[in-house]
Amino acid sequence: MNAQLNQATKIVADKLIAMGRRLHDDMETWQEVQDRVPDSSSKNTTTGFVAKPHTKSGIEMNLDVIAPEEEDTAKLRIWAIHAFKDESENERFNNIQLGYALDRTQAQDLIKQSKSLSLDDLANLLHDPNNTISEITISDETGREEKSQQTLGKRYDLDDKDIASLNEADTMQLIYVMENVLSNIERIANNQVQ
Repeated sequence: MNAQLNQATKIVADKLIAMGRRLHDDMETWQEVQDRVPDSSSKNTTTGFVAKPHTKSGIEMNLDVIAPEEEDTAKLRIWAIHAFKDESENERFNNIQLGYALDRTQAQDLIKQSKSLSLDDLANLLHDPNNTISEITISDETGREEKSQQTLGKRYDLDDKDIASLNEADTMQLIYVMENVLSNIERIANNQVQ
């Protein structure tokens, strides 16, 4: 495990959970989604909070626990994504997706208590020392240039093996990019809440 990165992601995840609190009007529970779509694939496998289909903020969020039936794993997911058009009208993305490995039994117990789950429960789960970062995806103004199809921005996709093998310089670079992307997403969120 990369302890430095694990700690840094938990600080970012705390800020994303706080953002979810501020953007509560843009969020709904997975239970509400499942009530609206009874045959949803998330039924009995997911609990927590997700962005409504159309948000005022333009930020999509997932703050949830998932334990797919066909897998032996479970995870806490903390995501925030903001899509925008740059000055050349290219669609770009700022995105942070953090996944923390969870004990499957613990996750299933939370899913059973879905109706009473709170953001505080997710924050407590985040800070359980047994739950460590296992997946990171960061998009730093990524997209594709319309005419040339050239890739824009920088994207990072890391699984638990990638995270464990990062050296100190790469860890510091990833933390810097993650904090920068978070700052950009927070600026958008703060403009919407005022």
